[in-house]
Amino acid sequence: MATFRSSCHQITWRTAPLVEALDDIHEFGYRGVETFGTVIKDFAGREDEFKQMLSERDLRLSALYGGGVMHDPATRSAAVEESLEIARFLKRMGADQLVLGTGRRDPGGHPAEDYQRLAETLNEIARGALELGVATGIHPHWGNIVQERDEITRIFDLVDTDVVKLAFDPAHVAKAGADPVEVAEAYKDILVYLHIKDYVPALDPERSG
Repeated sequence: MATFRSSCHQITWRTAPLVEALDDIHEFGYRGVETFGTVIKDFAGREDEFKQMLSERDLRLSALYGGGVMHDPATRSAAVEESLEIARFLKRMGADQLVLGTGRRDPGGHPAEDYQRLAETLNEIARGALELGVATGIHPHWGNIVQERDEITRIFDLVDTDVVKLAFDPAHVAKAGADPVEVAEAYKDILVYLHIKDYVPALDPERSG
């Protein structure tokens, strides 16, 4: 039988200090935490301090969430370097999961070239991260360039799935009108990380009207 480990994402605390979120997450009984890749701005070069903060609360870092606009040639190099810096930080922290959002979608839609460029960028990031022992998972997300079911198919048909994996969130898939179980089944061989939250369409102002 598979063994699953659960952690809590710091996003729930939004603008609250990180230490406050860590205190609460520990008190709630979690033993792991995920936060945003922006944490490296405060702790790059001070990893021992961050490790101590976690250790004092019996927590370990499960993943960092990064990503952003990766299909624009003008920002591609910066996006690759930023993601690999997060991967290097993860390695120094003893963590092995990089979660990547794919950047805000254009309300007017995206041409095929955007997905091709996105795939090339993801491949480069994932290969570099894997050399560090860090797995890279795409996170299909409402409001991102990879949101709809056909967009999930499109991007995974383009990337190298030996290195680019799926960081799955059933709530975002359901919000986009797809079947989370079907998506999980279709990509079970590359599903490496999972976000879990409630999603009630009737309570979602974007989908209930």
